[in-house]
Amino acid sequence: MRYLILALALLCGSVSVFSQHTGYSLKFGPTMGVQQWNNFDQGPLFGYHADLQVENISETDARTLYAAVGFHQRGSANRITFTSLSGNQRRQSTTKFIFNNVALIAGGKQIYALQNLQGHVSLALRGEVNVNSVNKLNDIELENNTLLQLSFPQDQFVNRFVYGIDIGAGIDFPLSPTLDGLLELRVSPDLSRQYFQPAFIGFDPLTGNNDRIYAERRINNISFELSFGIRFIRYSE
Repeated sequence: MRYLILALALLCGSVSVFSQHTGYSLKFGPTMGVQQWNNFDQGPLFGYHADLQVENISETDARTLYAAVGFHQRGSANRITFTSLSGNQRRQSTTKFIFNNVALIAGGKQIYALQNLQGHVSLALRGEVNVNSVNKLNDIELENNTLLQLSFPQDQFVNRFVYGIDIGAGIDFPLSPTLDGLLELRVSPDLSRQYFQPAFIGFDPLTGNNDRIYAERRINNISFELSFGIRFIRYSE
């Protein structure tokens, strides 16, 4: 983790040192997050993200550096349909597992000319700090009037620091000499676990006994982000 933070800091400093012009961007949009629990895929979580970004803009080099800080929702969801013992009632429940993270991102772009537009592909390192985690459960009332609850996530098992990479591609289109519009798609897999919970025996809400075996949970995030934004360009004198 120390080496990742050092690499991010060096890349952030390089943006201002080697830039001919500087671009300041605001990007935001929807996120589709999925998670792998012990190598099993969960359903998608639909959330959002927002970033403030600074980058160098060169008139002679097709490669640029950028750094960003932002808020990103990571997580997944379970969508389950319950049928009563008599078969007469069907209830659907969606459980959302949300991790709200603040991210520091730094990387590089390769610029391509697309007629009157400008395209790019990008690769970045990403470090994140978890602010909080949320388990949003639509309670299901069963025939015995009990509520189905899940013991997840438990705060002590959430990893506060995670890291990963961003792989992206996008299009920049000019709106004025000093303002660009942005459209970008990114895939953001984590290289570290967001959550690790050892197996344990705990309370069973269906029977009322402390004999339910909860399996180990090892959870990694993968996010797909669609970003819209604007970039203000400050020209060097």
